[in-house]
Amino acid sequence: TNTNTNTNTNTNTNIDDAFSYFHPLDNGFQVLFEQLLLDPRFEEGRIITKWKDLEKKNKNLTMRNISRFLYHLTQTLLKNTELTSDKPYFQPHFFEATHLMICRCIFPRSKELVQCIVTKNSEKDISYSKQLAWMSELTQEQLGVDARLCGPKHSTAYAQAIQHIKEVEIGICLTPQDSVIGLIEAVHSIQKTATAYYHDHCPNAQDKDIVVNGDTLFPIVVFCVIQSTVHTWHAWLHCMENFFRKEILYFGQSGFCFTLLKATISYVMSRTPSHFTSDTKTDT
Repeated sequence: TNTNTNTNTNTNTNIDDAFSYFHPLDNGFQVLFEQLLLDPRFEEGRIITKWKDLEKKNKNLTMRNISRFLYHLTQTLLKNTELTSDKPYFQPHFFEATHLMICRCIFPRSKELVQCIVTKNSEKDISYSKQLAWMSELTQEQLGVDARLCGPKHSTAYAQAIQHIKEVEIGICLTPQDSVIGLIEAVHSIQKTATAYYHDHCPNAQDKDIVVNGDTLFPIVVFCVIQSTVHTWHAWLHCMENFFRKEILYFGQSGFCFTLLKATISYVMSRTPSHFTSDTKTDT
């Protein structure tokens, strides 16, 4: 299934069989939904109040705890509004849509807890930051990007994809769902931009489009992830692995992009300056 991640639309998006539903944020609907969800007169509002009290008292809550809480809160809301699968007004993706909107309500209100979880899983990210300090100076060619797919300038190459990656960071993104969609958008942007660069380099090529995947895609992803300067990937991976079902992280487009990112982080962590030639001229 092709992923339509156009954030200017308000229609639902089929991501794949695992990540079956997503819709862009609509502040108008979200605000109305949150007014209902947080209303203390209803069971859901009282449950959230108790959860917030638990957050304040227990600093050992995990991303798995958050995931379970949001799952059960979604079930409770659908049951109380008679929108479960055994009711006449049930529609496909009710659960996924409601769960997404609940996540968009709770995560911004739990930033302190999420930051605590991130901090506890940041040891490897200290080493990753040290790797970034010198690898950010490497050129596209040094990282193995096909010469036909290199951007014109190091500072502007794959700028849109890099911006998408910056917005994936757990402290910036609304929810884990939005974060994974941002990652998918980044990979799609890389493929689209690489095709454009290919036509710039090879205007007389017989093939209208070059297939950007596998061996040609990976070095570009490495370049973009490094240039994003995001340095909390190990904490991000921990959060995603403890929030989502395995089907989402290892199957379909979401699984492909997640696995690609994990491979990128492993690659960055395993490199030393000796892996790269020092006589390659920097593209400026």
